[in-house]
Amino acid sequence: MFINKKSKFNFAAGTFCDCQAFLNVYKTWLYHESNQQFRTADAERRWAHLHNVDIKRLREVHLLIDELRNRLRQLHIFVPRDVESDQMQRRRNPIAQQQNLLNLKIIIAGAFYPNYYIREPIESEAVDRELSSKDPLRTITLRNVPLNEGILYRSQIEQQLKSLVDIEDMKITFENTKALVEFAPQHSTRQIVNPSELPIDQIVTSATSHTNILPAVYFAIKARITNHKIILQTFERSAALQRVERLRLYMSRGEIQNDMLYNERDVFEEHRDALLRLAQRQTTIYSLPQQKLPDIKCQYLTINVSTVVDVNHFWAQYVDRETNAQMKQINDLLSRPLIPLTSTSIEIGMMCAAPFILVSPRTTTTTTPNNNNSNNSQLVKRYQYYRARVTHRIDNVTVEVFFVDWGNTEQIAIDQLRTLEPSLLKIAPLAFECQLWSIRPNIARYPLNTWPIPALNYVCSLILERHVEAEIKAVARNIVKCDILLDTQSTRTHSNQHHQRYNDMGRTTLRQNLINKAFAETANEEHIFEHDYRIRRDAQRFISHTTDLSSSTDPSNTSVQMIDIPKELCEVYERKEIGQPVTLTGPYSPLEASHSSCYYATKMRRVQIDGESINSVGLEEEQHCNYRRLLVAFGVHLLQTRQVVSLRHTTLMPSIRGLPALIAMIFAPTIELRLDEEGKMKTGVLCGLGYNPVTNTSLYPDHDMDIGFDVQISTEDLVRINEIRKQMNLALYSPESAGNRDLLRSVRRIINSELQKLLEAKRPPNRNNYFGTFQWNRLNPDDRVPKMAEDVSPDHLKLFPLHDDVITRTVEIDDEYRLKMMYHLIWLREKATITTFMCQITCELCDMDFNFTSDLFAHLSSSQHRELVRQLHLTHCV
Repeated sequence: MFINKKSKFNFAAGTFCDCQAFLNVYKTWLYHESNQQFRTADAERRWAHLHNVDIKRLREVHLLIDELRNRLRQLHIFVPRDVESDQMQRRRNPIAQQQNLLNLKIIIAGAFYPNYYIREPIESEAVDRELSSKDPLRTITLRNVPLNEGILYRSQIEQQLKSLVDIEDMKITFENTKALVEFAPQHSTRQIVNPSELPIDQIVTSATSHTNILPAVYFAIKARITNHKIILQTFERSAALQRVERLRLYMSRGEIQNDMLYNERDVFEEHRDALLRLAQRQTTIYSLPQQKLPDIKCQYLTINVSTVVDVNHFWAQYVDRETNAQMKQINDLLSRPLIPLTSTSIEIGMMCAAPFILVSPRTTTTTTPNNNNSNNSQLVKRYQYYRARVTHRIDNVTVEVFFVDWGNTEQIAIDQLRTLEPSLLKIAPLAFECQLWSIRPNIARYPLNTWPIPALNYVCSLILERHVEAEIKAVARNIVKCDILLDTQSTRTHSNQHHQRYNDMGRTTLRQNLINKAFAETANEEHIFEHDYRIRRDAQRFISHTTDLSSSTDPSNTSVQMIDIPKELCEVYERKEIGQPVTLTGPYSPLEASHSSCYYATKMRRVQIDGESINSVGLEEEQHCNYRRLLVAFGVHLLQTRQVVSLRHTTLMPSIRGLPALIAMIFAPTIELRLDEEGKMKTGVLCGLGYNPVTNTSLYPDHDMDIGFDVQISTEDLVRINEIRKQMNLALYSPESAGNRDLLRSVRRIINSELQKLLEAKRPPNRNNYFGTFQWNRLNPDDRVPKMAEDVSPDHLKLFPLHDDVITRTVEIDDEYRLKMMYHLIWLREKATITTFMCQITCELCDMDFNFTSDLFAHLSSSQHRELVRQLHLTHCV
């Protein structure tokens, strides 16, 4: 159906589902067809050529859908033909549309059972190590660069990458034989465009993409998979080393002075033209001084939130005299007449003055015919110039700029841009980037991993353009991770709940409010932020509190600066200096995940995803969450010669902990639960057709799946799974279901309700190591618990028989054990407050090991640990 892989990526709209991409392109084509926008065959061909779509395949799909609709009508299942119904549903309830997408993925998982594969977690520390603490969501690596010569080939790498990823602004640094390519971040918010309000033919725009990974990273990795080569024309070794030494001498001079061009003429004569162009360009392009971020001692800080990008992402300014004075100085200088910029002088990354429209009311007094005076309020628009950086050139007359002192992004006409005075380039940006600590959207409710509009409005009403107090958690990559402290009065006005939990200071936090309202859920942070958090927490326990704003603990700020020079200096070639062409390996990303099979037939084979699939790249954007994600394949092809299994038409399930096992238990014909050695906890499940009770051998061993639990599965979860299976049996095989729309509507409502409860349930992690044996009948018959629900379907019509539970043993608490734990808790408390930064301590109550006192200190305050202490009646020890 798709001719071009970029077109398929766009139509998938961040769902990472091939089936959804096919559905979206079909809906878009049908929308145009029904609205008579294809008045001629040539118009349809132009649309197909623009989106790289095969029209012949679309018409075949249309005929197939009509046939399926007719067959479903014979079963009294009616599917509407109105193409506007989908758009109306998206406008009426966009959150329900996300739930429908999740339900569709679950239906796909049931239809393609048992083609289940596990995406293995990625180690966040290894990602930071590979990328030198750069942002993995927008950074790729290239290898086999000539040793210590990469600086000479930066322009060649840029030119070849631009043809692959369609992006202009990128920063390349080099480490030995490795090149790190960091694409420019997207400053604009995703919430500017509400996908539910877009026409159905615009659902594939970049504004509605539901992935945090920059598309440029995806397309770069895709180019490597499709065997696209990046070839460099290199210098001869001795000439390259000589040129690198000259460039180092140039870099040691700092800023270019005009008289520098006439000193040491012999050394710089070769690069004289490039230096002249650089001297002229540096009058408009400068790097602003590094902004000051909260240092290691700063725990609380008052900030002014200037721009809210998303629910967990905003820009803020310091609230102090120095910032106010700098803001006044900037406004005074920009209120003077400014010199316009020409279109030819505009470059990506340059600093300039850009206008922002300020709207203020103006009241005028008028006399009515009745001689009564009335006040008419009018809105007055005026332009105010601010410092900005050009981030993207949209066309010949419009650019996108980022206001460095406020954090917002706007599209401005080029003829409205002005030059900045040199004194304004010596002031650091007044706005710094902030993100809420350890939080993400509630994936069970918002499976697209995007924040809902009500959550954004709620956050804006609380913090936008207000002075708030922030608790600093970590600082890395020039991003401040924090939490916002809110007064109880402000939160009460925005909440209908009468019972709110507040901290000891009579306040609540924005993060906790979002979690309480089910907008968000807790999430792990990346390794670089966790590392900084540990350092700050230990330092603040032993060092007196202060709000000094000095250097940050961010390792990316204190690392050795790579040489980064103008590309003009690397483009002078002489015939005698030309060396052999070098082919780079890559691009690579440490976010590329590996997959393993769940069922026995392909368990020991290497998994490879077909190049036509949207998941062939396999980038994991939540590498720090350490969740195992489920990948479902429509087709599986075994390559006997290479011991490889190839997957076609794949669907990636949402990042919900425990989802692979839950999905398998919902659709498996039969399951057998597994217990740990002591019988205290469920550790895994064996799914399949069951076993022969005489020989204890599997009925169909190739399709057996032995899946370990990464969360603790409870009896309540088994009851909900059985209720879902019971309702599916009722819909499929009950005599009353044929033609009974009320019954089918009731079944759908119950399944949606139970499924939502199952996915939203909070489960503690299961840390036991599980090794699947694929052997049936391993449970003691006395440990089996009969199913808790009754299925009204006849035995011979039960496609989904209800599952049995197992008995788990509980730990008997005696006085000796309680006394032992009391002394152990006292010892842990002393270790957490006295021991130095490094430690090797085990909490015997929770069976958890710790290498840092900061982690132990946080664990003693966790809800999981306190609940176990409460059960022992030892709360006085914590």
